[in-house]
Amino acid sequence: MIARPWTRPAVWLRLLPALLWQALIWQLSSRPWPAAGGLLTRLWLLLPEGLRQALPADKAVHAAFYGVLGLLWVWGLPLRQRVGAAWLLASAWGALDELHQAYVPGRTADLWDALADAVGAALAIGLWVLLQKRRAQPSQSAQPSSQR
Repeated sequence: MIARPWTRPAVWLRLLPALLWQALIWQLSSRPWPAAGGLLTRLWLLLPEGLRQALPADKAVHAAFYGVLGLLWVWGLPLRQRVGAAWLLASAWGALDELHQAYVPGRTADLWDALADAVGAALAIGLWVLLQKRRAQPSQSAQPSSQR
């Protein structure tokens, strides 16, 4: 009998970090803006000065949070198409969270925030893909000199 990957408990444990990160995002976006803003402002100040000047703070925070979410989904999913699935899950969560914020006092739903979420996930996952391809390529120093 062939075991399906979703039936193994270890697979569900690998999904736990992404699910917990989603819960954190949801919890932060459930607070009125001033309450959530204190933590996000502290996180924003950790970024280098040049990066803070180049990016709008709100969109950069969205991109960073959803970039992490995308990477956690890539790590946790046992699918061959996990890159696309990870981006889709992170982007869908971003859209759902923006819709959720429309019902939170002091918050609004913003299409640009949802776009920043999707772009952040895409950038982080894309960087992961590039690093994986680079890691898979044999280094030139490992090849015999006659093949260079």
